Amino acid sequence: MEVAAPGRWAVLRELRLRALQDTPDAFGATFEQECRLTADDWRRRVQRADRPTLLAWIGSPPPATVVSPQIRPAGMSLFGWVVPTPDRPDTDGVIGIYSVFVDTWARGRGVGDALLATAIGHARAAGARRVVLDVGDRNPPAQALYRRAGFTPTGRTGSLPPPRQHVTEHELALVLG
Repeated sequence: MEVAAPGRWAVLRELRLRALQDTPDAFGATFEQECRLTADDWRRRVQRADRPTLLAWIGSPPPATVVSPQIRPAGMSLFGWVVPTPDRPDTDGVIGIYSVFVDTWARGRGVGDALLATAIGHARAAGARRVVLDVGDRNPPAQALYRRAGFTPTGRTGSLPPPRQHVTEHELALVLG
């Protein structure tokens, strides 16, 4: 597991595009939207200090300069402080987990659990009181992953942006003690 360094932007791009093809109803963006991003856009994304990207590997992460078909990233997630909005003014001490994805070949190997544990560990170290995330009602594997990690429903719901506004998302929270 690693927090992605700037040199990992191509790995993030590869994983994100696979995620959008594999589970399009689990993410706010579409494959087509993300394909239009430039290399500079991806570099900026991976360099965001307010929204670090976690990359999961089976085994040790390779050096940033190594490119090998035998060493592949297994999953990814983002995390960061939740920004207040008119419908959610009280976000003090709340960190969100976003865009969790485990590649198909790595599922069932504890990658999702490790991504969550790492993000939760960062949240604790940052002094967060709660961790929140959204999960679609059509994503039972992710729902099970989050339940295992101790997340519970908050009662807040929303939907994905067009063209998938038909997907209802449920907010889950984990209170950090």
